[in-house]
Amino acid sequence: MASVGLLYYAFTWESYDNYVIFAMFNLIWATVILEVWKRYSATLTYRWGSLLMKRQFEEPRPGFHGVLGTNPVTGKKEPTYSSLKRRLRTYLISVPFVCLSLTWPFM
Repeated sequence: MASVGLLYYAFTWESYDNYVIFAMFNLIWATVILEVWKRYSATLTYRWGSLLMKRQFEEPRPGFHGVLGTNPVTGKKEPTYSSLKRRLRTYLISVPFVCLSLTWPFM
């Protein structure tokens, strides 16, 4: 990519078509490089056996301090949030805020 950029810098053309071509080349090059890097990273992760290592060391929800309950899907202990508190938060904070936001431009 740098060599193509140097060529465009060295030979300054007055036509905007060449800049559009360079921009398209740059877009395609960046997309291909990112996809190749993602595939290579997944290959190394699989080869080194570190695919599930991140999940072993992270907390279920960092910064949340609640009552520990059993997750029905995984069977692990993790902090839970009561459904009553969740519904109260939705009905007393979220719904009025959305209604106010929808009516405010018409006031």
